[in-house]
Amino acid sequence: LELRAKATAPVDPKAKRRVQLRARHNAFALYCASMLGDSLGARQSRSTAFFPHDLNFAEKVAFVADKIATGREARFLPLVEDVRAQIAEYIPHVLWLADETRREDPALADAMLVAIGVLRPMPEIGRRSGMFFLMTATGGLRTIMSSTIDAALHLASISAKASFAS
Repeated sequence: LELRAKATAPVDPKAKRRVQLRARHNAFALYCASMLGDSLGARQSRSTAFFPHDLNFAEKVAFVADKIATGREARFLPLVEDVRAQIAEYIPHVLWLADETRREDPALADAMLVAIGVLRPMPEIGRRSGMFFLMTATGGLRTIMSSTIDAALHLASISAKASFAS
């Protein structure tokens, strides 16, 4: 009886909004990170453009350190216009998201701002995420890695195959 009451209870509008914000941000962040990674030919690595200073918009280059061989792990690659424009949309999006999040979770909002380089890392913020991050259901941030992008693309291809099959 108690489970039924919980299942039929009205949905908290604030909780629903948090879920929607998280889902929309995660899709947009994955899109931006995969676009950047694909344009740079990024290899399996911990993160795509881990630090905001890895992207130099004035010089139109990205600093990529994704090779395994010592001494040959970093290089500068050109940032194409479409990717620069997309990332130029991502940063204001994260600023807006941090503002939306601040009332309920100021530490999470600060962590978002650290991720995009607006705030300097501070011990009270905790572990730093990469510039491109997913919001977790538990209220944290998780860096988007090449394996994260691979998994999302795999799920999308399974979903597309299922759609075409029916």
